Amino acid sequence: MDAATKTNPGNFFEDFTLGQRIDHATPRTVTAGDRALYGALYPTRFALPSSDEFAAACGLSPAPVEELPDVIVPRTLERDSELLRGAGLEPLDRKGMVFAPLSWRWSLSDRDLSVNYVTASIRPRSGG
Repeated sequence: MDAATKTNPGNFFEDFTLGQRIDHATPRTVTAGDRALYGALYPTRFALPSSDEFAAACGLSPAPVEELPDVIVPRTLERDSELLRGAGLEPLDRKGMVFAPLSWRWSLSDRDLSVNYVTASIRPRSGG
């Protein structure tokens, strides 16, 4: 398929070739640092992306990159509320979860919902 017959001039999977170089303005290559940060925030349960030695023993070098859905589509409190409503639930209350490293304790917060939070929801009864 050529660009003249496409409705969108972007690339489809079949338009790419092995070893093709793609020049773009902003460097968006996932680096080892990105992988380490993502692994710290979202630990994986799979051995291949978490261990270069294990991946090499399986014939993969370097280890494959873990799927990064939360990097591509960040989750927000508002987006999670939309998803709950889409599933027929109504969010009632939400609290932030704050960790205090000096006392090694978690607490709930009405103000800090920026990273960790919990949401209580109900499924409304239908008609009558």
